[in-house]
Amino acid sequence: MAVTIPGTPTPNVGNITLSLGTGDVLHLAQQIGALLATVQSAGRLDVETVTGGSLSAPTAGGVGTTSELVINNSSNFTGSIPGGWDYVVPIGPGPVTLTGTNVDIVAGTVGGAFNVSGTSTVVATEGNNTVNASGTYLLSFGPGNNLITLNGQGTVATGDGNSTVNPAANGSTTVNVNGTGDVIQITSSTLSGVIGGSDNLVFPGTGPVNLTVTGTNNTVVGSTQPTTVNASSAAVVFGGAGPLSFVGGAGTSTILGGAGGSEVVTVGSGGAIFSANTNNTGTVIGGSGITTIFGGAGSFTTFSSSLSGGVMVASGGNETLSAASSLAPVTFSGGSAGGNVSMVGSSAADTFFAGNGADTITGGPGGDLFSFISTVTAGAHDVITDFNASDSMFLTGYDSTATTFATGGSGLTMTLSDSTTITFTNLTNSSQLNGHYLYVRPSA
Repeated sequence: MAVTIPGTPTPNVGNITLSLGTGDVLHLAQQIGALLATVQSAGRLDVETVTGGSLSAPTAGGVGTTSELVINNSSNFTGSIPGGWDYVVPIGPGPVTLTGTNVDIVAGTVGGAFNVSGTSTVVATEGNNTVNASGTYLLSFGPGNNLITLNGQGTVATGDGNSTVNPAANGSTTVNVNGTGDVIQITSSTLSGVIGGSDNLVFPGTGPVNLTVTGTNNTVVGSTQPTTVNASSAAVVFGGAGPLSFVGGAGTSTILGGAGGSEVVTVGSGGAIFSANTNNTGTVIGGSGITTIFGGAGSFTTFSSSLSGGVMVASGGNETLSAASSLAPVTFSGGSAGGNVSMVGSSAADTFFAGNGADTITGGPGGDLFSFISTVTAGAHDVITDFNASDSMFLTGYDSTATTFATGGSGLTMTLSDSTTITFTNLTNSSQLNGHYLYVRPSA
């Protein structure tokens, strides 16, 4: 892609055509070129060209209101841009190191180092670049590996390559990531924007975050402040200490709740995998895709859906898995990592697999299936609070001749051959279970 930058307005010097590779993400080079051409045609552009040496301020006495400095360096060039230059265009084959304030720089394919302050723009259309920007900045890159350090507020757009963005402790940054393997490291800055490309990593730090993820295999780590992620494609999101709001799309995303954090996850058509972490409060709203949920020790995780159902699996420790507000069926597992699990079913027909802890199960109004497997329960003491005439039980690996029943203050207790007990708190007589349980031999 070539971009035309106006040359000097004298009759002997024409416009400058820069070979700019594939161009920058925000297409600023083309926009700046068109702007300067308009100014030039109106006779209000001053242009000077240098090949080396120190840089001087624009020549006085011109009629132009806009100034352009062209640096046609054949080797390495380092210079400070004097005040008065509106646009600086390095076009030579050698890399440059430029420092300026309140200036717009349009660089070609060679790459360089740019230190800008005030209100400035850096367009690095290709190559490997190092940019230090303070104040108010607008930075747009093409393909290349870039190191970008920020102090202030503005927008950063990275192209294909491996870039690292390091904002300072204050301000706000808007990112437009289109590269591969970029790393965005935010401290207490406010972060917003779009994460495209692939295999990019965002560390938001301690500032508020609002991101849209459109690329492939991108990862976002939540902040200590509120984090909002809208993912139209598959993404991996880690909740931080602050609350996380996640909205999924066509991709199957994976969300890991923060330890002690809280998340609200809205599942899209691609489904989602959510893991609650420890002491976590997670709210998952199902979509048309299947949702898989893993709890955590000390966690309280809820699932609701009027579309597709889900799977909820305990992960160890005492925790609650609840689908009480769901209209779609859910499959529950108490897990094999220990802990006492409370499982609450939906209004549909759910399936419950008891774990090896003391599980308390509330099936809900649907016709539910409760499964107890001897190799898992191993003598656990479980409770079912609302067994009804539409429910059933599968008892796998137990000796049917050794089952006993007893009625007490807590309800009807069924004791299986390995000392596993199931207490039905709403039943008073074993006859109420007749025809509702089946012994199953484990497969050889």
